[in-house]
Amino acid sequence: MKRNIITTLSAVLAAVTVLTLTAGSAFAGLSWCFSDPVIGLTAGGQEIEFNVIMGVPEEERLDLDAPIQITISVPANVDARVISMDGILPEVVTIVKRADLWDSSQGSIKIEVSAYVVDREDFPVALVIEHRDKDNRPKTIFTTGQSRETISKEFGIELAR
Repeated sequence: MKRNIITTLSAVLAAVTVLTLTAGSAFAGLSWCFSDPVIGLTAGGQEIEFNVIMGVPEEERLDLDAPIQITISVPANVDARVISMDGILPEVVTIVKRADLWDSSQGSIKIEVSAYVVDREDFPVALVIEHRDKDNRPKTIFTTGQSRETISKEFGIELAR
């Protein structure tokens, strides 16, 4: 648990750094509020976890018009579930099973995470995905967008050998 918190904090710090260095004036000078549902997968007899870290500007946190909609898309033969939600931001997580099947000969499990922030106003949002690779090294995937637009990221998780 302690390692998970440290890893999550590292991912958030990395996201804030990337936001301020590369995303331009829309992200500069903002205080961010992050929330991170933890998602669990079962595939090939192995349990895998990853964090979906959603970021919105601090001043928007209490003024969201509806919960953030997060969709996790996985192959039909991969079990996925929400392990925990920290409750900092209002979120609804939906697990969608695609028609395709994962086969261990394919290597990584293809996952897509999409998020939609509902609000009357436009403001920047961030989506960070944190997981561990097959060698247990932390990996961080990052993208940005705007409220009222779907942002998504596809990535692969390899199982330990």
